[in-house]
Amino acid sequence: MSRAIAVVSLLCPITALVAFGCAPTVGEQWAIAKGTVVESGTAAPIEGAFIVLAGYEIYSDAQGGFLIDRIPIPEDPESTVTVSCDRFRTYDAAFLFDAPGTLDVQLLPVVNPDASGTLDGMVRNDATEEPLAGAEVVVRILSGIQVLDEQKAHTSFQGNWQVSGIPIGEAVVQAVADGFLPAEQVITVLPGRASNPLVVMDLTEGTARVEVRGKVFDVESGEAIAGATVTDDREETTATTAADGTYTLPEVLVGQRTFRANAEGYDPSFVTALILADPAPVEIGMARASGEPPPPPGTIAGHVRLQGADTHEGVRVVFRERGTNAIAGAMDTDESGAFAFLVPPGSYVLSALKDGYEPATLDVDLSFGLPQRGLRLELAATS
Repeated sequence: MSRAIAVVSLLCPITALVAFGCAPTVGEQWAIAKGTVVESGTAAPIEGAFIVLAGYEIYSDAQGGFLIDRIPIPEDPESTVTVSCDRFRTYDAAFLFDAPGTLDVQLLPVVNPDASGTLDGMVRNDATEEPLAGAEVVVRILSGIQVLDEQKAHTSFQGNWQVSGIPIGEAVVQAVADGFLPAEQVITVLPGRASNPLVVMDLTEGTARVEVRGKVFDVESGEAIAGATVTDDREETTATTAADGTYTLPEVLVGQRTFRANAEGYDPSFVTALILADPAPVEIGMARASGEPPPPPGTIAGHVRLQGADTHEGVRVVFRERGTNAIAGAMDTDESGAFAFLVPPGSYVLSALKDGYEPATLDVDLSFGLPQRGLRLELAATS
């Protein structure tokens, strides 16, 4: 499947064809985009392929052809084109508005059509529900932290996108747009296209503010801590926990935020969380004051061992919420191989990675008030 930069035909005002490098002094430049969509290997035309070119939508005809006229040529000549069709892998590439020509796309058929599906979706501004054009949508099939399959598409002016040829099963869909925070959803991909629901992704502007709620608790006993003060890393608002340990911080700026909790008789505690439009509760565990600078308290903690090594530092330990594959935290081990994460109750997958060693994973179920410490992961050297 070709990934070369493609070009489209250019027309100046009236109907004069623009050669490469021509820049008329008056009037607005327009482009006519035309091309064909065929099957890779056979050159058979593909009818009904969904094409998004520089924001414009169109479907290929019975001969695999398409034509979009009167496209204003942007100041930045580079744009994107996405072509997808059920039973074929998605084509997503760059092209340039810089020379006459046609856009000929070859789609690679999937090996087993009954084991692949197509997702249709829309990306919107969370505050206004207006469509977001030019957003990049990435669909990944993961096994732990390993990416088994990845395809991407770009949205039209209507915010629409389509990714085809996805292996059936659980997939992570991520949408990214300039000026907005990324968003993720976990989708179960079913065979074909009609069996899959529309995937709507609402993105929050990077300057938006939201309300954050949570709870402060004792990491050893699980009991709520009343009277603790909670602030975010911008220190614009402060909250005090109620008798049940809950707190509310209004007007928190979206993005990666660090929250600090202070309470009498406890060491200060910190939690970092990605705050989006509808944030999950931010729970903060605190360890009783030890009289000495304590190590970071962790509700999930343990050690990584490198087989045959004298030191166990430099292992990347990543933990994800099970089922979502969203990264909940990461750190590198010291010489002892120790790791610790302060996380709320839930189901997680720990992964340990280091060049020259086979990765190791461990499922961890964390119940309220019952920290999981003493965990152990052992990495064997690659042969």
